[in-house]
Amino acid sequence: MSVVSKDTIDGMGMTKDETGLVLLIGDHLGWEDEGKHLSILKDKISSYMNFLQSGKYKKICQVKSIRSYIIEVHFVNEVPRSADLALQNVQDACAEENISLRYCISPQADRRILC
Repeated sequence: MSVVSKDTIDGMGMTKDETGLVLLIGDHLGWEDEGKHLSILKDKISSYMNFLQSGKYKKICQVKSIRSYIIEVHFVNEVPRSADLALQNVQDACAEENISLRYCISPQADRRILC
């Protein structure tokens, strides 16, 4: 599963306090074609937003007291500044729907998550 499989949830879990639902996106793509990369990522995020807004997650996650929704993108490659600015716009769009968008770098080499 990855960012290119827009109709697949890469990972799903709860926050430590078990009040927030976290959906994970694994993004292994390079940034050589930044426009295409952002388009693919935006499609995946949009699909996740639809998944949350439609309530489809309730079939999988039986927790009744979910108070927050988070989409978390784990990039393998460093995000260029221009893409970072575009992602801030996506964060704003998510926030309007009461969904938080977070992203971090998770290099394959050492598997550390730097959120």
